[in-house]
Amino acid sequence: MALKASSPNASRSPSSPSSSSPLLTLTLAFIAWKSLLLLLSCGGALVGPDYDTSTSLFFARSSSSATLLARRLTRWDAIYFVHAARGGINGSSAPVYEQQWAFSPALSLFLQWLAAQARRTSSSILGLLLHDGRTEDDDLEALAGIALAHASHAVAVFALHRLTLLLTGGDARRALLAALLCVVSPAGVFLSAPYAESPFAALSFAGVWVLAAGYEHPLGSARRSAAVLAAGAVLGLATAVRSNGLANGLLFAVEALRAAGAFVKAPGVRLAVAAGVAGVGGVLVAMGSAIPQYVAYTIYCGGGEGRAAVMRPPWCERTVPSIYSYVQDVYWNVGFLRYWTPNQIPLFLLAAPVLTLLIASGYEVLRRPAAAGFAPSSLDHRVLVQALAASQAIVALLALTSYHVQVISRLASGYAVWYWWIAACLMDKSRRGVGRAAVIFMVMYGGIQAVLFSTFLPPA
Repeated sequence: MALKASSPNASRSPSSPSSSSPLLTLTLAFIAWKSLLLLLSCGGALVGPDYDTSTSLFFARSSSSATLLARRLTRWDAIYFVHAARGGINGSSAPVYEQQWAFSPALSLFLQWLAAQARRTSSSILGLLLHDGRTEDDDLEALAGIALAHASHAVAVFALHRLTLLLTGGDARRALLAALLCVVSPAGVFLSAPYAESPFAALSFAGVWVLAAGYEHPLGSARRSAAVLAAGAVLGLATAVRSNGLANGLLFAVEALRAAGAFVKAPGVRLAVAAGVAGVGGVLVAMGSAIPQYVAYTIYCGGGEGRAAVMRPPWCERTVPSIYSYVQDVYWNVGFLRYWTPNQIPLFLLAAPVLTLLIASGYEVLRRPAAAGFAPSSLDHRVLVQALAASQAIVALLALTSYHVQVISRLASGYAVWYWWIAACLMDKSRRGVGRAAVIFMVMYGGIQAVLFSTFLPPA
């Protein structure tokens, strides 16, 4: 049984246009918001010269009409993704420089594939829109990243809508509000640029939706086990895109513990298989991070020919030889409390609203799922919502203590619980002010950020 709305304030309004055509409402809202962000980003050129010249140097050989869009949205980390997608200096999407391993090779590989397909198809949409039916090589990977970001964000919005409908027993109003909040996420223009946030959100919400659908079936059933494996594969792809996807492994740990607990009470083959399947699902999530680490290890640390034979980097000798952890440590100074310095106080203040929303909503929903509008009518779905709340809170706490704290506004886009919590506030008269304040902040932050991002100004 799916979770039901927990209060009269959560009742649906079938007569309203937004409830009768939610997909149309979401589509129009998505187009309007994305258009505004692109307008602000392109208009950022009127504010003044770029704070950094990296993008100008990156596109130095390009002069096509598409360059404006590519230039305005290829900033900060996007340069790493697009550079790798171009093939670096050796024609491969594999990272050329050690520090590039901090940025998803999987995303760069996919962008390279998209650009190659566009090149092969002279009648493609990109070719028809651009001058003479073609686009210059310097632009195409960036444009592929921009297109992927928009498409992935749309998938994330609609996947969250479907997931919310499933978990609330069809509460159309709550599902619509949550999805609209996803549209205006404070990640803003990062969900339009060649970044990993949009694909991560799309894969995360799709994976959780598959898992929630599987929870419609009894523990140990074939359909549930298949859903757990499928969800593990999808969430493993999410981890390959962004390493914080590892937090989704908690969902499978909880499933494994529940299956093991049921097995202890009533031993049986189906429950033993269910526990094993949950474990495999968790392994699939971890593989999204482990496979790139293994590839890097074979390149830099393996014996024989190549760079490894000349010099083994220091991380090869670590107990857990992870190039990702090493470059985050050495090149970005990521670590416990390392960002807690006086000069970073402005960034902590900037991140405070999103951190507060993530931690407060995660803690409250973990203790009481009804805080997000869910009643405990389905144990499976209630436990899933609580596990999602816990994973969201864990990522927020890691951002507070160990990451470059400002990235939390981007990371938040891939977590559902805080969207549900704000939607519940908007539907509850006693908390409506909190919900409205959150929405105002999200819209203002996204708009201002678009201008700052396009001129290469922080936060990034």
